[in-house]
Amino acid sequence: SLTLADNNGLRGPAEVVSDIYFLQVIPTDQEFRRAAGGGGGQGGAQGGGESSALVTLQKDIIAATWKLRNQQSIADVTQFGNDVRIIAESQAEATTRARQSIDRLAERLNFSDDSYDNAVLNLQQAIEQMNLAITELQKEQVTSALKPEQVALQFILKAEADINRTDVSTQQAGGGGGG
Repeated sequence: SLTLADNNGLRGPAEVVSDIYFLQVIPTDQEFRRAAGGGGGQGGAQGGGESSALVTLQKDIIAATWKLRNQQSIADVTQFGNDVRIIAESQAEATTRARQSIDRLAERLNFSDDSYDNAVLNLQQAIEQMNLAITELQKEQVTSALKPEQVALQFILKAEADINRTDVSTQQAGGGGGG
């Protein structure tokens, strides 16, 4: 976000705060590691779609909370309360999606290294932060809800990074016959 102030000498400086924006850096390569055992590796991208949807949802929640915080002083009290309730419901939906992701990952834990374990731990920490944000939103404390919302996003991104690691099998195909 950006904060701009003018130098109005008559009425005093005025300040304007922009909407919040997210910068996403996309790696040009992917981390590859040797898979345990000789079988085909579990593809990391299998769980990535759900996690990416969760990232998008959490970013939308943060952006909505940020915008509402900036409009709080001029907002209609009833409309403000309705908007905060909608954001809290969206945050509750995000916790449900995170739990579903944990359930899917738990099914794969026996077939992977510690990447899925780490992803589960990060998603559990994200849920804790989301619950803190919901508590603040239920009290209509949008400013104090922003921090746990943002910390939850960081944990979700860490989980996504763990999920997207790709195991590479080092098993070689059998040689062909001679002629």
